[in-house]
Amino acid sequence: VTSPNVTVITYQGGGDDMDGPIKSLIMDPGMRKKHGVGGVNSINWCRVCAQTAHYFWSHFRAAEQKGRPISSPSIFAIPTGAMGNVVAGHIAKLMGLPIEGLRCGVNANDIVDRAFTRGEFHKHDLVRTVSEAINIQVPYNFERLLYYLTDQDCAQTKAAMESVTETGKYTLPGHLLTKLQSLFSSSRVDDDACLGTIKRYHDQRGYL
Repeated sequence: VTSPNVTVITYQGGGDDMDGPIKSLIMDPGMRKKHGVGGVNSINWCRVCAQTAHYFWSHFRAAEQKGRPISSPSIFAIPTGAMGNVVAGHIAKLMGLPIEGLRCGVNANDIVDRAFTRGEFHKHDLVRTVSEAINIQVPYNFERLLYYLTDQDCAQTKAAMESVTETGKYTLPGHLLTKLQSLFSSSRVDDDACLGTIKRYHDQRGYL
């Protein structure tokens, strides 16, 4: 990158090692005021809002292409890392878009799958995979999803995320897990399955 107004900074680690410091900077009022710091990933609420609009566009285009009424339900499959796209889809559903299901695909860093299937939002060590963009063990948008699951209960959401910060763990109560599973599902996909699917679609459909 040669643009004079761009500085490239490298770091060692996974997505969590990058996202944590960015979130801390953005959450610091003094830093924001002095330096005008912002983010363009889904830490920034504007990013989630933009992704919400994508669901409406995708639903309308799919209905158009298939000759279906726009009231027909859609199911979305989402490669899932920090969960920003998942939250955006849920917001679109809350706004009235007829979404029948949101299916989340994760790699070996499967905290989302463990949370959705067992209620265990428990941090594990990061595993390097070929799907680097979703190598995340603590997806920060889980906080937003939990906020909606608890019917926008700020105190309950805050307590849950403090537990994650202090212990690396939060276990969903049974009623929240039941509600979560009524809205979302998930699958854990290893590198062999991921690469095999890419190859199969390229061989059969010429799509990469």
